[in-house]
Amino acid sequence: MVIESADIDFKDEADIETKEPKYHYYEGLDGHWKKEEVEQTALDIEGVPTYDKISQTITSNVVDDFLITQQYDYPEDFEVKRALYLISEGYEYDDVASQLQTTTGLMVSELNKARQYFAPYAAAWKKLKDEASK
Repeated sequence: MVIESADIDFKDEADIETKEPKYHYYEGLDGHWKKEEVEQTALDIEGVPTYDKISQTITSNVVDDFLITQQYDYPEDFEVKRALYLISEGYEYDDVASQLQTTTGLMVSELNKARQYFAPYAAAWKKLKDEASK
């Protein structure tokens, strides 16, 4: 039995004073999604944090849609897109894990790790899609 959360909680950083995000997530000209640190405009006082962690929530189906449909580079050695595609096609988790030559538990763990990693990317992608549909 596999239990998955419908929501993914993630933390991103934002400037303490301006509340502007520390990172910008965007689709590059090559079609791959990227993460870029936004240039800080506030004075950096040594020893005083200028960024604070901001909690956000996104549904796992939005993250999964992002992971299946978009191009990105993932630093881990796990076939995220393939795993999600097979699951979306109705394959059982055990079958998917077998095709990926791993255990079901490890596959679920790696999949959740990827979802957590890409949650802020998916949030930016969703925001962009929502704005385009207005």
